[in-house]
Amino acid sequence: MDHLEKVLANSRTSKRHYAMVVIVVVVFAGLFYAGYRPWKARQNRLFASTAPSRELLVSTVKATLASPTIELTFSGAVSSNTETPIYARAEGYVRARKADIGDKVKAGQVLAEIDTPELDELLRQSQYRYNQFKAASGSTMANFRLAQANMKLAEIVLGRTEKLVKEGVLSNADLDDKQAQRDVRSAELASAQAAVESAEEGKKAVNSEIERFRALSVFKKIVAPFDGVITARTCEVGNLITTASLASGREMFRLADPNDLRFVVNVPQPSAPSVRVGTSANLSLPESPGKVWPGKVVRTAQALDPVGRTLMTEIKLDNRQGGLMPGLFGEVKMRVDRPVPPVMIPGDTPVVRSDGTYVAIVTPENTIHFQKLVVGRDLGSMMEIYGGLSGGERLVVNPSDEVREGVHVRTSEEKPPPK
Repeated sequence: MDHLEKVLANSRTSKRHYAMVVIVVVVFAGLFYAGYRPWKARQNRLFASTAPSRELLVSTVKATLASPTIELTFSGAVSSNTETPIYARAEGYVRARKADIGDKVKAGQVLAEIDTPELDELLRQSQYRYNQFKAASGSTMANFRLAQANMKLAEIVLGRTEKLVKEGVLSNADLDDKQAQRDVRSAELASAQAAVESAEEGKKAVNSEIERFRALSVFKKIVAPFDGVITARTCEVGNLITTASLASGREMFRLADPNDLRFVVNVPQPSAPSVRVGTSANLSLPESPGKVWPGKVVRTAQALDPVGRTLMTEIKLDNRQGGLMPGLFGEVKMRVDRPVPPVMIPGDTPVVRSDGTYVAIVTPENTIHFQKLVVGRDLGSMMEIYGGLSGGERLVVNPSDEVREGVHVRTSEEKPPPK
C-alpha cells in the first residue's frame, strides 16, 4: 500500500514538472515569435528597397532635325587681293630710299635707287668691245671690196687669155697661170667675206650684251607696280644687294592695295555644296562690336582639300566705309541652305564601338535598340548625324553597361508600371 502511494505521488510530481517545462517552452516560443515577426518585416522591406527592379530606369532625350539653313562662322585674317613683294634685279648698293612703311604710292613711283658700279663697268666694256668690232668690221669690209675687185680683174684677164690662146697668140701655160690667179683671187674673196660675217656676228653678240646690261640698268630704280600702300620694308641706304640675295628672293618692299580686300575660309565638306559664288557674308571685328562689313563669295577652289576635306573659298570685302586693312583678325558669318539637314543629338548619347558609333534608342515597346550612325561634325555639346536617324527618336542619355539590346526599360518621364 505504501509502495503504491509512493508511485502515485511520483507520477503526480512528474506531471507537474512536464507541465512547467511545456509552459516555459510556450512562453519562450511566444517571445521569439513576437520579436522575429517585426524583424522579418523590416528585412523584407529592406530587401524590397534594394532588390533590382524588373525594368531598368533610363533618362532619354529626343533627336531633333536641324534647321534647313545654317550660319557658318569662320575665323581668320583679312588680306589684300592685290599684294606683292618687290625685289631688286640689279647688284649694287642702295643709294637712296624714297618710300617707307605706310606710304601710299602710285604705279611707277620710284621706291629706291641702287648704285651699280660693276654693272656700269660691264656696260662700258661692252660698248668698248662693240666699237672694236665696229672698227674691225670697217677694215674687213674694205678688204672684202678689194677682194671683189681683184676677183673681177682676175676673171677679165682670164677671159682675154682664153681668147688669145684660141687665136694662137698665147700658149696653154699662160692660160693655166691666169686660171690659177683667178682661183687665188676667189679664195681671197671667200676669206674676206667670212671675215665680214664674223665681224657682224661679233657686233651682234656684243650689242646683245649691251642691251642686256642696259635692261638691267633700268632696275637701278625700284618702282611700284600698282597703286597701293607699303606694308613692309627690309632695306636701308647702304645695304648691299648681291647675287646671293637675289637668288634667295630677299624682298625690299611689300606693296598691297588696301581697297581690294579678301577673306579666305575653308568650308567643311558637309556645307561645301551649299556655298556658291554670290553667297553673302558679313565680317565682324572683335574691337568693333555691332559693326559688320558686307562681302560676297567671288570664287571657290571647286575641289576639296584631300587632307582636311574642306573647300577653299574666297570672299571679297566691301571696304567703302573704311576701317579695314590687311592683316586684321576677325570672323566671317555666312548663312547657307542645307539640302539635307542633319539630325542633332546631344554629345552624351553616342556609344563608340570598334565598328562605329551607335546610340541606344527606346522603341515604342520600351525596349532598347542600338542604331549605327553616320556622324558629321562634332560641335561639343551637340553632334550632327547624317545617317541612321530621322528625328524624333528617344535616345538614352549616358547609357550604362546594363543598357543592352532588347532590354525592357522605363524612361524617367514615364510612371513606373503598377505592381
